[in-house]
Amino acid sequence: MLSSSNAGNNALYGTAGGNKDDRGRRIVVIVIAAVVVIALVISGVLVWRSSNSKASQAKAQSQASSAIANNSKKKSTAKKPKKSATAKPKKSASDTASQVLDKQVMDAIVNTYNTGSGHAAVSVMSGNVDSYASSTASNSMNAAGLYLPPWLAYYDLVGGSPAGGYGPALSAMDNGTANELIDSDGGMDALNSWLDSHGYSETRFGHLYGDVSASENGYQNTTSSKDAANLLTQLIAKGEDDLLNYDIASDGVSVPDGATVHAHRGMGVGNAYDYYMVVSDGSKKIVVVVLTEGQTKEQAASLTSVVLQQVWQKMFISGK
Repeated sequence: MLSSSNAGNNALYGTAGGNKDDRGRRIVVIVIAAVVVIALVISGVLVWRSSNSKASQAKAQSQASSAIANNSKKKSTAKKPKKSATAKPKKSASDTASQVLDKQVMDAIVNTYNTGSGHAAVSVMSGNVDSYASSTASNSMNAAGLYLPPWLAYYDLVGGSPAGGYGPALSAMDNGTANELIDSDGGMDALNSWLDSHGYSETRFGHLYGDVSASENGYQNTTSSKDAANLLTQLIAKGEDDLLNYDIASDGVSVPDGATVHAHRGMGVGNAYDYYMVVSDGSKKIVVVVLTEGQTKEQAASLTSVVLQQVWQKMFISGK
């Protein structure tokens, strides 16, 4: 009896024990499955984060590269020099030397002729450059032999060149023709107005050419060496300076070897000897004006000779 009862109990206990084991196995399986799911989830998260991180890095790199490129472009633009207007070539020292005279040397020459009883004024021009002007260059002085104003005024007051009908006024310093030219300009008032309007403030006509009586009565024709030099420069621009044909060598003026000098000479009025000259070597032209008052013919010729020598040596020979 006892044996049978134990068998039943064992059978009963045996069934109960089996259910307990199954539950344990299920729990283990569930735990393992949960662990696997969690692992998969974590792995997925890690993969997503890694992928997202790589994409972010790629985007950041792309943005950085773009920023660098833009910054580089800005720097390149900033460093790029602006286009400037074509620079004018600077004049060399030799060009400058060929346009100016030594003022101290020239002043020493001219001042020798400025004494209590006599006066001298000298102007030298190269194009529109004042190559030399004595301290007296702007002084109003007696204008003897100055035939340039009515000739040049004709261009504005009448029109065209007066060379056709009035050529002798320059080529021969003919007083009659020069006076006819003044009439064509509208008379002396019109001529003096033209001089004023063109800035020739020291040049005035008080009498016709050759009118000694008017001159003796105080009606003077005046100019300055500066005004006369500018008038000669204007004549060169018109291409008519070769009409000046006075032979200054006949007065004892020394013309440098190789130089061509187209000139006018005036004398007599106010004891004046005046020279209006264009000096050339065949390619370059320099204007030289020498005005004197109270000087002898020999003194005026001597001063003019020394000035021409300085011009030729410094502005033609040394300046080449």
